[in-house]
Amino acid sequence: MFTRVRNSAFALCILAASSGSMAAMRQPMSVKCKLASDRALVLLAAADNAIIRRNFVAANTSLDASLDALGDAYVNEYSLDDTGMHLIVAADQQKHGKVETASTNKRVILVSRLEDCGVPALRLRPPLKSRAAPRVR
Repeated sequence: MFTRVRNSAFALCILAASSGSMAAMRQPMSVKCKLASDRALVLLAAADNAIIRRNFVAANTSLDASLDALGDAYVNEYSLDDTGMHLIVAADQQKHGKVETASTNKRVILVSRLEDCGVPALRLRPPLKSRAAPRVR
C-alpha cells in the first residue's frame, strides 16, 4: 500500500480489507465451520462429477445444496463478503437457461466461501475434465 490515495475513506476500506483477510487466515477453523464444510465438500464432489459429465442441471442442484449446507458458517468478523450478489447473478443466469455459466459461478462462490472457512485450496481444485481443451489448428 505505497500508492497515494486521495480519498482517505477509500484508503481505510482497502487497508481494513487487506488486513482483515490476513487476520482471517490466522483464525482457526471453528467447529461450526468444520461440520458445515465437510458436508459442503461432499456435495462439491458430486457437483464436480456432474460437471465432468456435462450435466449442469445436476451440478447446479448439488452446488445449491452445498451452499445451503455451508450456510453462514464461513462468515467471520475479519472479512468482507460480496458473494451474495454473485449468487443473485448466478440464479438469474440459471433462470435464463445459462446453466453452464451459472454452475461455474456458483462453484467459484462456494470455493471462495470454503476458503474463508479454512479449507485448503488443494481440496478445492476444479475437475480436470471440465477445463476447456486447448484448440489444435
